[in-house]
Amino acid sequence: MATSEDIPRTFEPGVMMGRKQRYDSATKSVWVLCDTDGDTLVPNDELRTWVAALKSGKTSDGKDLSAVNYVFSDRESAEYNQQPLGFSNIGTYVGSLDSPVSLGDAPSFDTKEDFGV
Repeated sequence: MATSEDIPRTFEPGVMMGRKQRYDSATKSVWVLCDTDGDTLVPNDELRTWVAALKSGKTSDGKDLSAVNYVFSDRESAEYNQQPLGFSNIGTYVGSLDSPVSLGDAPSFDTKEDFGV
């Protein structure tokens, strides 16, 4: 994750929730650290704002944007958020902003089984 810059704390949606972020100029990606409980989803308003930024291809301060990735401090929180983030074309990772590990494309749980279907 070479060449990253900090995003000013007043610009992007994750900052509204007090989330630490970094911008990777090499990949034109924003990385958002999300430290939530295992059963807390990223707010819909925050997701919608990121989706709009991805569609426009720009961050709100004018930087080129090709990807947004959320990094969760624990696997349970990452898995809980993976489906809504995936539907929004936002990557889901676990670890830290400096060493994120991808969860891959699909949640590791079986939705049908989880809901008794």
